[in-house]
Amino acid sequence: MKRLSLISPMLALAVLAAGSSAHAAIYKCVEDDGSVSFQDQPCKGEVQKKSADDSLDNVSMVDVPIPGVGFAVVAQFEHLESAVRRDGDRAATIALRSKPDAEPMALLLTFAQNPQGRTLSDTENSQVVAQMAMPHLAQSVEKEIRLSAFETTLGQATFTSLTDSKLVNGNIPDGEYSTITMGQVAHADVIAAFTLLTNGTDTTAFEDGISILASFQVAIN
Repeated sequence: MKRLSLISPMLALAVLAAGSSAHAAIYKCVEDDGSVSFQDQPCKGEVQKKSADDSLDNVSMVDVPIPGVGFAVVAQFEHLESAVRRDGDRAATIALRSKPDAEPMALLLTFAQNPQGRTLSDTENSQVVAQMAMPHLAQSVEKEIRLSAFETTLGQATFTSLTDSKLVNGNIPDGEYSTITMGQVAHADVIAAFTLLTNGTDTTAFEDGISILASFQVAIN
């Protein structure tokens, strides 16, 4: 399994200390080896990137109540719109979508009480993610499921990305996306499943989505 080292978790707890509606500067830092991190302190040297072009100047925190568990706190960059809904008695979903003038991105992040009451193994997580990806596999460029991973505050996230073969060579219509990324984190108390839609894994929108997923916080009752 490939481990994604591109994104490191943002320090969301520092923002939470000032309240869920607080705003904070988030710096996108590019190191000498090309790795990228997001942090609440200025970057060292000349690798600092903090500008309107990066769309990372301001971030707010959105509360997502999780039935039977507690609540999650999810970062929302200023170029995104969000909506939270409750899905029955055990789950809640936050939908994040880019505003019309921003690079296209949509993220669905669902938090649910873990009915098994235990952390899933890497194998179990991989099986679930593979099942999530199967409906999209036939019309993908990849034609195979390649699993990757990154660390979140809740544990390791397993995911895969697939590219729509119909949208890879041409203009992408508004409201459509060339790349779908699916995955989950399975903690003993809560499962976080996500679908991230972008126009490629090499885009700023993809980086934004992964940084949001890497940095959410969950408070368990």
